[in-house]
Amino acid sequence: MGLDEEILNCINNEKDFEEYLRKEIQEKIIDKNKNLYLLKSKGIFDITIIKDNCKVFNLELKVNVDNRNGYVGLTGKTEKHIQIESLINDIPYFDKYLKWIVLDKPNNKLILACNSVVKKFPTKDKETKKYEFRAGKTNNIKGDIFSNQTDLTINNLIKKLQSWIDDN
Repeated sequence: MGLDEEILNCINNEKDFEEYLRKEIQEKIIDKNKNLYLLKSKGIFDITIIKDNCKVFNLELKVNVDNRNGYVGLTGKTEKHIQIESLINDIPYFDKYLKWIVLDKPNNKLILACNSVVKKFPTKDKETKKYEFRAGKTNNIKGDIFSNQTDLTINNLIKKLQSWIDDN
């Protein structure tokens, strides 16, 4: 499933994927819902949607553009990100208002996962020898996440995002 081949060929990195998704979300969700606003600038997360009832919906995008030995890159060793905090701390807000959209370009698989699902797929930490997300180290998501989630088309993804927003 995943994306149409023409679109897939235009996505070479996370920035390309973000631009494409922003356009789709704007046209298929925001323009049809007067109570929603898509922030134009990238903030803490890649895409943020504000609902007029003061709810904030966050999307974190990740793309595997090459076969990276079974993982999707998350953060570098020196980077400090709220994404890692959302994965290592038990903060209910993130489980409700943060979704991860992950594209495996070589296999054309597209998934939507909640934060609690992503938490289950860390790669092995070279220092601690444990499978964990940890601040101050390179963090990656195990490629197994794709086999444990439903592969989506862009239209299915948009419907799932709309339902998530409507239900909250």
